Amino acid sequence: MGVLKTLFTKPKATPEMVIAMIPLADKDSFSYQNFIDDYKLYYGVFAEAKGDDMAAALEADGENIALMNIDKPIPAEDIEGTAQYSYNWPNAVADLKDHQAHLIIALTGGSLDAVKRFKLLTQLICAALRTTAAAIGVYMGVQSLLIPTQSYLNIAQLMTDDALPLNLWIYFGYRTINEKRNAYTYGLLAFGKNEIEILQSNRPFVELQDMLFLTSHYLLLSNVNLKHGQTLGFTEDQKIKITETKGEFVAGKSFKLSY
Repeated sequence: MGVLKTLFTKPKATPEMVIAMIPLADKDSFSYQNFIDDYKLYYGVFAEAKGDDMAAALEADGENIALMNIDKPIPAEDIEGTAQYSYNWPNAVADLKDHQAHLIIALTGGSLDAVKRFKLLTQLICAALRTTAAAIGVYMGVQSLLIPTQSYLNIAQLMTDDALPLNLWIYFGYRTINEKRNAYTYGLLAFGKNEIEILQSNRPFVELQDMLFLTSHYLLLSNVNLKHGQTLGFTEDQKIKITETKGEFVAGKSFKLSY
């Protein structure tokens, strides 16, 4: 990654429930046993597993997991509200318009840190997607994420201990205002960290995207936080000023990178 010239402070742990939904084109398309078998094949055996095709209570890595098969679609207003920001799935509203049911996967409590919890959630989602032909994609309302099935699986398969699939966990937003480019994260709060923003930049969006991704990845992988008034850099001579002020595109305070 290069040299990161930044001073950081350790954040406080903020465990929260983590939820994902999987819209289904057809009812009665989910198989609990197929899901269990797939998870075992790829990731190992659940410590506890009780359920059927409609509901299940599971335990893995000390985390309590609830899985529910709801024979109704996700409310259209929820989908449409998130879809307007889903630049990687421009046809999301049309593709999801006629879905008939949805799965809910929720991590309801346990001892894992936030990164490990999101890794576990990713594994659970992948097992459900691989074994449910009617799965259209993944919806995570808290993170403002809508991701089609194959895109989700493609990104998730790259996950390792040192490579986090942040595009499955965090929304990276981009706005152009008065010919200036702005970029921000939406989802770092779930990891106990302030969101990050880059405001009124002349750089192309691809560079802003890389900076947000690299910074977020370092924070989560190393479990550290940015600090107001200091600088960061990914090369020997790069010094990007950090300021903490009220968020422009996100609620609460955010860290601004002068980039």
